[in-house]
Amino acid sequence: MNFTELCASGEANGLATVFFGPQTALQTVRRSGAALDKSIPPPRVTDAQPQLRRGVYEAFYSLGTFVMLVQATPKIHDRWSWYMASQPLYDVGQPSLGSMALVHTLRTLGRLTLEHALVLQAHKAASHGAARARQLTERDVTAALADALVLCVPCFKPHWKKMVVQVVRMLSGEEPDPDLPRVYLSALGFVQKDLQLQREAARFE
Repeated sequence: MNFTELCASGEANGLATVFFGPQTALQTVRRSGAALDKSIPPPRVTDAQPQLRRGVYEAFYSLGTFVMLVQATPKIHDRWSWYMASQPLYDVGQPSLGSMALVHTLRTLGRLTLEHALVLQAHKAASHGAARARQLTERDVTAALADALVLCVPCFKPHWKKMVVQVVRMLSGEEPDPDLPRVYLSALGFVQKDLQLQREAARFE
C-alpha cells in the first residue's frame, strides 16, 4: 500500500494525520512516578509471565517494521494526545524501502529502550530520590531489556548495544553521537521527540 497517496487522499478530504510509524512505537510500559510504591520493584516480564515463550515476544517485537497510518477529523485530532512522535510521510529522503524498514526497526527499538529506562528512572526516584534517578546506567537498561526479552529478538540483536548507549546519553541531557550512521540518527531523532512529549505530558499529570 502506498501510504503517501493514502495520506494525501485523506487530507484532501478533511482528515488530519495523527500518527505514522511502526505500530510497536505505540507501546507504553512507563508508569507515572506518583503511582509508584517504593516497596514494589519494577515489573519483570520473565517473573510475571514465565509461560510465554520467547517466540511470542519475537513475533510481537518483529512487527516494528509493520507501519500504520492513523488519520482523524480535526476535532478528534486536536483532542487526542499520543505522546509519541509521528514520522513524516512527505520528503522523507530514504533511498530505499529497506532503509525505511531499518529506520522503523531502530525507532521501535529506541522507543522500547526509552520506555524501560523511564520505568527504571521512576522507580529509582521513588526509592532513592531524584539525584539517584539521574544516575541510570547502561547496565541498568540492558538488564531491563533482557528481562523483557527484547535482546533476543533477531532484528534487534545487531543494534541494541548502540541504542542503549544513546538513550542513556539522551536521558543525561547529551546529544546523540554525531558519528553514528544516518539511520541511527534518524531513529534517535524520533526517540528524542518521544521523550520531549512524555516530559510535557508528565507536567500535566
